[in-house]
Amino acid sequence: MNKAVVTCALTGVLTDPKQHPVPVTAAEMAASAREAFDAGASIMHVHFRRQEPGMGHLPTWDPEVAAGIIDAIRQACPGV
Repeated sequence: MNKAVVTCALTGVLTDPKQHPVPVTAAEMAASAREAFDAGASIMHVHFRRQEPGMGHLPTWDPEVAAGIIDAIRQACPGV
């Protein structure tokens, strides 16, 4: 049997959620990750986004934001 690793990119680097429905918050990313996990993805590629209202199109390097998103995804997708 052939095996494959399926990855899912939850967001683009600078995709504007006002124009395209990409997840921004930890809860949104966790829900999207779960959908991808249920469809067979085993790796999630994530760009952490600023959490202030209207700023979700911009990246963040805030460790607390990253930790919150990672924790939410791990809870939504055990084993990923």
